[in-house]
Amino acid sequence: MAQKTNAISLRISNKTVWNSIWSEDNKTYYHYFFKGLEVKKYIKIISNHLGIKVNETLTKPQNESININIKRVSRTLKKDNAYNKAFRSLSFFKQFTLNIQQQTNKVLRYKSKLSLWESKILFSYIPAQFFSDFIALQIKFSSKHRNEAFKFGVQAGIQSMLSYYYNNRSKNFVSGIKVVCKGKWAKTGTGRTQKIILNLGRLNNQAFSSFIDSYISTVVTKFGVCSIKVLISYNKFERRF
Repeated sequence: MAQKTNAISLRISNKTVWNSIWSEDNKTYYHYFFKGLEVKKYIKIISNHLGIKVNETLTKPQNESININIKRVSRTLKKDNAYNKAFRSLSFFKQFTLNIQQQTNKVLRYKSKLSLWESKILFSYIPAQFFSDFIALQIKFSSKHRNEAFKFGVQAGIQSMLSYYYNNRSKNFVSGIKVVCKGKWAKTGTGRTQKIILNLGRLNNQAFSSFIDSYISTVVTKFGVCSIKVLISYNKFERRF
């Protein structure tokens, strides 16, 4: 038994099929009429997405056929690409602004802590925690954002900061200060742990007439972990802080 074939499928390769007609239920239709409607539908969807009118830019009905204006489509797509590029640039600008705000907030926090240190240095008694945290903060910062004294090195910065406080020991009743920094806060050739020990004056033993205030701070740098221990010995136990 012979296999039935669709007569329309046999005429697809013939150019005349686009202009021929076929009938069904005593009604006449153009070939690919429904295909034409489907193409129009998708063109309309794309046009609505691009915000343009179908009949004015993308399509032009001629002889019951669909003609697409390639030049207008190209211009439209170029505009759409330009809009997308502008939105991407706007998004990058917003992100860039947020990064600037974050950096500004870091600098403001740094300046606030620096001003806090400058104000506290005027008082008679300063806890060891304040010095320990401030040294840790300077070690964490890059040399560009450090205090002027610490830009010449960590040890020079500690020496300069604590010398001012220790030189007023007659007023503050400070007998001695000791600072121990151990860890990795700078690049070295061997990669070994660095260590700084600084002594100013003499640390008295813990007694009724003296007091030793101590505190340890830790900080994480890009080279590793660093600990800072500060000990301050006061002669007058009853007048500390």
